[in-house]
Amino acid sequence: MDFDYIRRRHALSLTLATTAMSREARYAHRSLARAYADRIETMGRSLALLDPQAS
Repeated sequence: MDFDYIRRRHALSLTLATTAMSREARYAHRSLARAYADRIETMGRSLALLDPQAS
């Protein structure tokens, strides 16, 4: 998946968690945000391994 897409989805999930009307929706959006954050971290590490000069 595209790195920028994952970052946008993470930001959107955080926003939706903040504005959610129910506890269940907040929980779901926070869970998605955590999953996206994990993916961003993993992708960042992979990119650093491929191009150590970039960091």
